[in-house]
Amino acid sequence: MTVIVLKSGGLWVHAPVAPTRECLRVLDELGPVEFVVLPTTAVEHKVFFGPFAKQYPNAQIYAAPGQWSFPLNLPLGWLGLFPRKVDGILQDGDSNTPWSSEIEQAVLRAPLGIAPFVEVAFYHKATRTLLVTDVVIEIPTKPPLICCDNPKPLLVRAKENKEDPNPDTEEVRVRGWQKIVLFALFIKPGSVCFNVGDFLRSDEPFTDCFTWQRSQWIESFSNLQRKLLVPPILQSLVLSKRPTLVKEWVAKICKWNFQQIIPAHFTAPIRANSRDFERAFQFLDEEPASPPKQSWLPKFGREKDGLVQLAEADMKLFSEVDEVLIRSGVVKGERSTT
Repeated sequence: MTVIVLKSGGLWVHAPVAPTRECLRVLDELGPVEFVVLPTTAVEHKVFFGPFAKQYPNAQIYAAPGQWSFPLNLPLGWLGLFPRKVDGILQDGDSNTPWSSEIEQAVLRAPLGIAPFVEVAFYHKATRTLLVTDVVIEIPTKPPLICCDNPKPLLVRAKENKEDPNPDTEEVRVRGWQKIVLFALFIKPGSVCFNVGDFLRSDEPFTDCFTWQRSQWIESFSNLQRKLLVPPILQSLVLSKRPTLVKEWVAKICKWNFQQIIPAHFTAPIRANSRDFERAFQFLDEEPASPPKQSWLPKFGREKDGLVQLAEADMKLFSEVDEVLIRSGVVKGERSTT
């Protein structure tokens, strides 16, 4: 969640998180909440929108267009917002929003077949800050401080195999964090093997059933170390399906004179400008794969224009899912209709 104090003294809340007592107390210290903004259709951000908005009945609430749910496409009001109603739908370049003199916006709406992917980017002029939700991230090498309050998950994930000791040292914590990142971004990293037998026999199955290839996972994490990274799942399953729309949206954003970026995940703020942002989307310039696979994933595992691309082994799961979605017609890419 990101909060901007407007010139009026009111608060503009972007991508609200759970309205815990601690969260509400900090906001009360900053000022009255004037606007609550849902900038995406992604469920992990939508889930707290309703509960948060209910805490501020005097605030105006705005949502990205194209909201949907699965398996039943329920109205947004049924997903925790009722009895409140949305005061406005975010529109591309809308100069009529109450905050337009301080914050500009650009809407990406990418039709995919089953439902659109929507993300709204914002530019806060006074601080020259670009706000995004999921489209770009920067991965820290070391774990955030909050992860170290209880380091046990870091120590457990740090193990190379079930015999590996995991003493509580900074090096081990860092190793555990980097492996957690690989799971978070790839779901099934190519550098780890899952042993079903160990899973069934062990008293601690989620700590004893993984075996890591050390040199491979270190290289995989190294590939993620760049100023701005478009998350692998968005590269492969979403944005590469509508490259023209995405590049047009990126071009709009790059007209803004921002000097830092605040995403909703991982490091923030990131010192970056329009050149860095445009560079992160170079994967969209890849040529589509040849038939019959009908898949438009970038060619991973090689270097292009000085950028190391993501390893094919790490992207294997997404490649397989992509092929199933395309062949079944559930997801339709730009090139499938031309």
